[in-house]
Amino acid sequence: MFFKRTVSVMAAVMLAGCAAFYTEAAAKTPQQTADDMRLGWNLGNTLDSCGGGSNPEKAETYWVHIKTDKQMIDDIKAQGFNTIRVPVTWNEKLTDGVINADWLARVKEVVDYGIDNGMYVILNVHHEDGNIVPTYAKADSSKQYLCGLWSQIAPYFKDYDEHLIFETMNEPRIVGDESEWTNGTEETCSVINRLNRAALDTIRHSGGRNATRLVMCPGNAAAIPAMAGFELPDDENVALSVHYYRPYNFAMNAGEGSTGKWGSDEDKAVLDKELKRLYDRFVSKGTPVIIGEMGATDKLNTADREAWARFFAQTAKSYGITCVVWDNNVITTDVSDAKEHYGLYNRASHTWYYPGIAKALSEGVDAAVRYTGGSSDPYISILYSGGSITLSNWGNYAVTEDMPYLDEGYYITVKYSGEVPQLVLQKYDPNREWNTLDPDKTENGIAYFGCKSIKNACKTAYENQNKIYVSARSGSTAITEVCVNAPHKAGDVSNNGRVGALDARLILLDTSNIKKLAVFAGFAEIDGNNTVDLLDVIKALQ
Repeated sequence: MFFKRTVSVMAAVMLAGCAAFYTEAAAKTPQQTADDMRLGWNLGNTLDSCGGGSNPEKAETYWVHIKTDKQMIDDIKAQGFNTIRVPVTWNEKLTDGVINADWLARVKEVVDYGIDNGMYVILNVHHEDGNIVPTYAKADSSKQYLCGLWSQIAPYFKDYDEHLIFETMNEPRIVGDESEWTNGTEETCSVINRLNRAALDTIRHSGGRNATRLVMCPGNAAAIPAMAGFELPDDENVALSVHYYRPYNFAMNAGEGSTGKWGSDEDKAVLDKELKRLYDRFVSKGTPVIIGEMGATDKLNTADREAWARFFAQTAKSYGITCVVWDNNVITTDVSDAKEHYGLYNRASHTWYYPGIAKALSEGVDAAVRYTGGSSDPYISILYSGGSITLSNWGNYAVTEDMPYLDEGYYITVKYSGEVPQLVLQKYDPNREWNTLDPDKTENGIAYFGCKSIKNACKTAYENQNKIYVSARSGSTAITEVCVNAPHKAGDVSNNGRVGALDARLILLDTSNIKKLAVFAGFAEIDGNNTVDLLDVIKALQ
């Protein structure tokens, strides 16, 4: 009896503590914060410059020879931007791992320019590719370095309210590796997951308002992550950080294949499709997405860049995604030299190089109508949904050019009417290899294709396929939805795609059926007694 009473009291105390913690966090949900951020601007090539040494003033002006002042940030706010991102490189300002106090004070001064304007400010760790290397061999040293920075940065800003947002890393990747600018490998994803978690833990335990502050976490190179490998930390106040210079030939490429034209129906459809992928996988599941960098390099094509900016901002905002445009104060006068010229605001004269682009971004946000379709189930990723598409006589509809992640227990579903559809996978090679399979079963107008069947049908490895199609053999079939379905995680009582303290709280609060603790098998047995009980739940809540 004493033991049971003690456990009950401990559980009650911890639930009360968790209630207080989550009440504060619930004052504004992560998505509400992202929505309030509205539209952002990057103070690029400034506090993130490299090579200027440890002197704060020289370091800040080493790339852009202009010291940031409050009028600049006032001008940004007046143009409709409610968020500034302040990229910061720290490695040249360290002495035996300790950040230069003058540098911290200068960073704070710039952060306060935005905070004093009622703006959101994103503060990050930038240009640390030599110190943060996502390999198994460098995982421990990278973690030590990253946590060493956040153990100083986070406490310094711990009393700032929710308008200050931290970003764990910028573009973690292996420089020079063939996977550098892709979704990464199993190794890089695994290490980046660990680094994000370690940085977040350091922030959360640093005191003050850092316990509930919104923290942005990137995947490999901050690219749009594939379903394989990458996982955000299990935390109620995190956002996915993405960088997006797309379409590449228009927005970034200045070499072969470069174009200054944008605006066709196909251009818009591709961009819409990629942004909707972020909505389907993250936003619809309750995880906000912040595109911390986006932009189109100057190719003396102002009208096209304005059209792109308006469409991009409007489409992203309609999917609940916040954009932060990259500005490095660099423009071009020669279209043959258009590499990374993303200047919009003239910091020397406090005027705008391209006020039309800034206006287009703001107008795009204002014109956005919130998308409410798609699936909010964290175990379902929609590859296609919308109006009925009729396929016939091997006329194939390409569902996606990015092969979805599939593993044991995964399956693809196709809602259809008419002839039973087939799944077709294509590998680009000289022979244009095709892999065709019939569904494992059909039921109530849904065709089911299991992971094992799909992979067995491939003449080469599934991972080497390039496109996935849904096809009609000879007759006619109408397709209304194509989804990837992931197996449900044991212990996910809340059905939010994660297994954590929230599930423990839900079980504890359901006093009518404590036997539901068995659902936690594989997660909550953490005290070593081989039994899932309240002691495990209490430990999970600590």
